[in-house]
Amino acid sequence: MKLSKSLLPALLALCLFGAAHAAEDASHYLLTPAVMQKFKALDAEAGKLKLNGKDEDDQDDGDRDDSIEGIIRKIESDPRTKAALARHGISPREYAHAAYAMLQAGMYVGMESQMDKKGREKLYASYTREQKANIALMRNYVPAQKK
Repeated sequence: MKLSKSLLPALLALCLFGAAHAAEDASHYLLTPAVMQKFKALDAEAGKLKLNGKDEDDQDDGDRDDSIEGIIRKIESDPRTKAALARHGISPREYAHAAYAMLQAGMYVGMESQMDKKGREKLYASYTREQKANIALMRNYVPAQKK
């Protein structure tokens, strides 16, 4: 199972609700091409190792903490995942922040063609400088959507 599949439900919830629960302001995390390459390599390794072997259906939603700190605790409690991150030079904290930033920027890029111009401009204007840079970077990774 790919790491992206096993953590996707938690990361989606993190994107939607995590900002309110974050101990740090994740909206100021700046993605870099190097971080994107680390994630790509990590994803390939995670598929081979079958990290976080639980399927999303096996998770108990009542015990989930989708805050950035909760994601960090979940990673730190799984020695294989923590070791895989370390092999790629990614700390659990960096992973949580970068995953949040990628998901947020990717969702914007994926949906921007479906928004009206005024709404798109208003939403974009509400983002931090780092979020805008993350969106620009993510445009290289997310295929453009046609109307």
